[in-house]
Amino acid sequence: MLKISHKFKVDWDFEGYPSKSPYTQKDWNQTLHTKINLCSAHIHKVSMRGGGDTIRLNNRIFNLLETLEYYNLKGDGKLKGFEVVIDDLILEDVIYVYNAKNYRERFVPKIKQTKTSITNTNLNSPLERNIETAMGEITFELGNDKEIKKYRKSLVSKITILNYDSKT
Repeated sequence: MLKISHKFKVDWDFEGYPSKSPYTQKDWNQTLHTKINLCSAHIHKVSMRGGGDTIRLNNRIFNLLETLEYYNLKGDGKLKGFEVVIDDLILEDVIYVYNAKNYRERFVPKIKQTKTSITNTNLNSPLERNIETAMGEITFELGNDKEIKKYRKSLVSKITILNYDSKT
């Protein structure tokens, strides 16, 4: 089985819905899409170039993906904004969310922190008038091998699926 290097990890429990809930298992499964979006948002935050655009999973977990409301089985085979790649070489019970478009990028984001003082004359209190904020200037610079490896790792998130039996 193939393990993919990743920076961010979350768990999703197939049996996580409350037993006395009026919702069904299919309703609960929609929360998996929320976890996928969470991973995508994390990638966007660290990459400064957009969120995840691809999910990679094995055929066993693909059966679960097909139950999601926004999966387009008859159309393009995408999950609302994500390319879906089925790869039976990766670990079972795992979904990788990653940014394939920027994975080969050699320019890594660098943030230069600066302090800015803002004066607001519309406020009464002297404390409210002068506000110091930490602002950052983002540049993209050619990274060395270590920086590129670290950056690429930040473009991948892993969701571990707990308690899933594909026969149910």
